[in-house]
Amino acid sequence: MAGDPLDLRRYCEHCGVRLPDNAHPRRAFCSVKCKNAVLNGLVSEARREARAGRSCRHCGGPISDDLRADAVFCSGACQRGARIARRRVERARAAERSD
Repeated sequence: MAGDPLDLRRYCEHCGVRLPDNAHPRRAFCSVKCKNAVLNGLVSEARREARAGRSCRHCGGPISDDLRADAVFCSGACQRGARIARRRVERARAAERSD
């Protein structure tokens, strides 16, 4: 049993499968698949934390952590609103130059 403090057997850190008795002392996973699953999870968590706290360029609201890492708008509506506002400014500048 893995929870017994007197149990000297070692188990995979991901799936809990028993490791062979002759496994290297630093071995922590039963397979490359389990090792990759843990490492990918750590990378995903770090990326999720890096994306936390972003705010929308248009409305200032929070950007969901589920959106792309390079997302700058919280929704398609904000993206369209920003594009419309940018075009208004460009038209106003062009009208000032032509006057």
